[in-house]
Amino acid sequence: AQKLPQLVWNSEVLPSSRRVLEIEGLEDGRELQLIWPPGACRPPSHSHASRVQLRMSCDADIEAALAEAELEKCQLNFAGFAGSKSLISSIPPRLPQSLLVLDIRKCFLDSKTVLAFFTAVPGTLRELRASHNAITAEAVEALSRAGCRPKVLDVGWSDLEQDSGEFELANLEPFFGEHLEEFGIGDLSVSVDIVIALARSSQKLRKLDITREGRDWRRNPSKAERAWALIASCSNLEELFAQKVTCFATTLVAMAESCQKLKVLAIDVDSGSASSDLSALASLELDFLSIGVFTPEALKVASQLRNVNWLELRMTETETETDIGVDESDIERLVGELVS
Repeated sequence: AQKLPQLVWNSEVLPSSRRVLEIEGLEDGRELQLIWPPGACRPPSHSHASRVQLRMSCDADIEAALAEAELEKCQLNFAGFAGSKSLISSIPPRLPQSLLVLDIRKCFLDSKTVLAFFTAVPGTLRELRASHNAITAEAVEALSRAGCRPKVLDVGWSDLEQDSGEFELANLEPFFGEHLEEFGIGDLSVSVDIVIALARSSQKLRKLDITREGRDWRRNPSKAERAWALIASCSNLEELFAQKVTCFATTLVAMAESCQKLKVLAIDVDSGSASSDLSALASLELDFLSIGVFTPEALKVASQLRNVNWLELRMTETETETDIGVDESDIERLVGELVS
């Protein structure tokens, strides 16, 4: 497979005497790293790939590298960037026209800077991770005009400016399709209609984040059940984050049958989920399961799932007086049973 150049950064720094432009011998097909502090996110390790590592000692080095480097089919990773805002604001005009991957997660950029990035991305872009930045409707429109069809699109956790508010999720529908593999709109007011449209047209989804349901999920339970059925039909699904989105008993069974590739699952279960429904998850080999439970019975069944490497149990608040909620005594009793 072709090795792509990659612009990433982490906490490692070489002495300031080592200048970027003094490093020679860069060749097409080599993997390029531009690394500067303070790094919170490291890219996946590619032990098979040869690397040219350019470690930045100051903003001037980064400025020079961006100005001089001609990157083909490159990947730019600024995830967690906490350095000079003026520096990162200067990057959009210099984005390579063959850019494949852009990662600006958790930079907490203002809406003006995000708009500049989304306006500058080329049609070649295949992956865009932009969560935890202020994303507005204007920025989403600019991204649509870019003509790109990313297989990875994460714009969640982006309602960061009170005056701008959330963008209309329906504006993301042009990005739906069989090409889409990862999609994130976590912590936004996720409507049931947008999930139905997404799951119906994007059956090759591998990762989905719809944390925090909109009000219409509880107002339209039949439509919500339809949305869950479509999610469960995505047989390639590997990671699903749906905290604060109530999952139906029938969904658990369908997901256990259809989503055999599932490794990460974060959901809340409704009070009507029987122990047998939760037990259906036993057919999945999960690396991580985070489950919000309403009843002592559901809590006990979830804790006894032996096919989970890491289990997180969350107590969810009940909404009606008829619900039998979980309290501290239930937790104490369960812990006693597990250690006995």
